[in-house]
Amino acid sequence: MVLPFLFLYLVTVEGYSLSTTETILLFYGVVSFCGNYIGGILTYKLRTIRIQVFNLVNTSIAFIGLLFYHTPVSMAFGLFITSLIADTFRPANMASISIIESPENLRGRY
Repeated sequence: MVLPFLFLYLVTVEGYSLSTTETILLFYGVVSFCGNYIGGILTYKLRTIRIQVFNLVNTSIAFIGLLFYHTPVSMAFGLFITSLIADTFRPANMASISIIESPENLRGRY
C-alpha cells in the first residue's frame, strides 16, 4: 500500500522525473524476490513468530527512514533495504498459518 503513495511523493515532493522514479521503484520489486528467498531460509532455521515480529518492527523503521533520503541513489538504496526486510516476512507468515490451522481448514470447503 505504500508504493503508490511513495511514487506520488517522489514525483511531487522530491521532484524526480517519472523515469527516475520508476527506476528507483524497480529496486523494490527486484529485491522482493530475494527477500522472499532469504525469508524462506530463515523460516526453516528459526521460529516463525520471531521472524514476523522482527520484520514488522524493522520494516516500519525502514519506511520511516526513507524520509531522510533525498538523492535518487540513496532512495534506491533505502528501498533496497526496506524491501529486503519487508519481504522476509511473507514466508514466515505462511508457515505460521500452516502450523496453526488444521488440515481441514487449509484445504478449503469447495
